[in-house]
Parts: sequence; C-alpha cells; structure tokens
Amino acid sequence: MRCPHTHAIHVCECPACQAEMQVLAVSRQLEISDKRLWRIVHHYVGRMLGELDLSRVTAVGVDETASRRGQRYVTVFLDMQRQQEPVLFAVPGHGKATITAFSAFLAEHGGDPDNVVEVVFDMSQVFLSGVAENLPNAEVTVDWFHIVQTFTKAMDEVRKKERREKGHPKALRWAVLKRLNNGNLTAKQLAAVQDLVADQGATADAWVIKEKLRWIQKAPTPRADRWAACSIRPNPHETSKSPFYPLSSFCCLGRRVSGASGA
Repeated sequence: MRCPHTHAIHVCECPACQAEMQVLAVSRQLEISDKRLWRIVHHYVGRMLGELDLSRVTAVGVDETASRRGQRYVTVFLDMQRQQEPVLFAVPGHGKATITAFSAFLAEHGGDPDNVVEVVFDMSQVFLSGVAENLPNAEVTVDWFHIVQTFTKAMDEVRKKERREKGHPKALRWAVLKRLNNGNLTAKQLAAVQDLVADQGATADAWVIKEKLRWIQKAPTPRADRWAACSIRPNPHETSKSPFYPLSSFCCLGRRVSGASGA
C-alpha cells in the first residue's frame, strides 16, 4: 500500500495515516476504496492473531465502555503485567458472556484459563459469575476507584434519607463527597461537616466510614487490609427502614466479591 504523502510501501508515517480516523476517511486519504482497506486490515490483524502467544497471561484486567452513549458496549481485557500494548482482547457487549468469550480466546492462543490467578474489574455481579465459571482459579480484585465510587453513592443515599427526616445545610451535599484533608472544603462546607459530626446521626457515621476507607488503601499487608475492612464494616442485617440500609447493601456486595474470589 503506497502512501500519497511519503510514497512508503509498507509503513505509512504521514500524519493523516497516523491519526485515529474512521476507515472511510483514511481510505480517501490513501486514494483507495474502504473495502480494500478493510481487507488489508483484516489480513494483517489475522496474521498477527495467528502469532499471538498468551501462554504467560496470569493477571487480567476487565473494563467495559459504551461505544455509543447508552446503547452499545465493548468489553476490553488487559494483561495487567504488561506496561506497553496491554490489550489482549475486545468483544462487543458486557457481562458474563464476554468472560466466556475471553476464556475461549485465551485457550485458542496458547493460554490456559486455569492459569489466570487474578482478575481486576468493578463490582459487577454478572462479571463475578462469569469469572467463577470460566476462570476458576482467579481471585477477584476490585479496583480502588470503583470501591470509593460505590461507597460514596451509598453514603449519599444515607444522606438523602436522613435529610427527609431532618434538615441539612445546603453546603453539606458537596462537603461529604470531598476529602477532608485535601483543602478543597469551603468555609461553609467545613462548618457543615463539623455540625454533622457533632450531630452524630446516620450521615455522620457514614461519612466517617468513607474517610476511614483510606485505612484499607494504605494497609501494608493483606491481613491488615482485612482487619481494616472489618473494623469499619456496617451491619449487613439492617432493614430497608434503617438509614444505614444503603451501606448494608454495599457490605453485602463486598461479601459476594469475596465469596466469588474464594477469599
């Protein structure tokens, strides 16, 4: 394939071909049909897949993204031990079926699903069941971002439920979502947090637990990590009428993650 800008036959280094562009746009730049360009892409991708060796894959990261807002999903699998070009596999859709597809792809390219000992993803229950069935020896690691995100949402539900029963200052809404020690709190937000702690209500307890989540992140050993998690865990048997019920749901979700990973 000859580039009209550099006249290179095998490797095109012109800006138009280096940029991330749609196939139709690239074909116009190269003055060939998009069908021919697709044939070239499929040929070289297929050749590279034939040479792909996944025999050393033992730790996998999984993430899903919407290729079109709210409509189409793509699930991407990464080699957590590879710093450059970590993408192993991508498949349309999300959930359990994508784990099954990856397991088959891994086996087709020299890998062994039984050799995968760690899978990193969010707290999706459909991923959990897929890992248990297709990657039986893998322990589940939930990335820290999703832990904080899920707990913060649960804490905000506690705040909303308590706000309906007794008033909260407007500044509290955003104050409890921020870190206490990073200097981002305004004077009104800091005062709202101080009043919240003095009140000793359900929102105050939930906020204190959120702040203590950093104990888990900074724990030096897995044993210390488990101790820190147990020391701040809310009661998982709260009823739906309790203001702590959203936190209990988070706790039960954490238990399902531990159970699926064999921890």
